Amino acid sequence: MTDTCVVPANSRGGRILVHHGYRFVRKSKSKTQLRWICTVPTCCAFAYTNMFDVYDNDAPITGMFLVAGVKSGA
Repeated sequence: MTDTCVVPANSRGGRILVHHGYRFVRKSKSKTQLRWICTVPTCCAFAYTNMFDVYDNDAPITGMFLVAGVKSGA
C-alpha cells in the first residue's frame, strides 16, 4: 500500500486525499494542479498535487507538495 491515496469521503461523491495518515479535501483546481486543505479545523496545512482524475483509483498521484502549520488562537 502506498503512503498517499484518494478515498470516498461522503455520499455526495466527495473525495479525501490521505497522505501519511493525514486527511485533506480538495479546495480548488487549476489547469495543472489540485489544491487540498487539511480536514482538521485547527490545522492550516495544505497540499498541492499534479492534476489527476480523483475518481480513478489507479490514477498516479504525482507532484505532492505539502505545507504544514497550526492556526493561531485555536
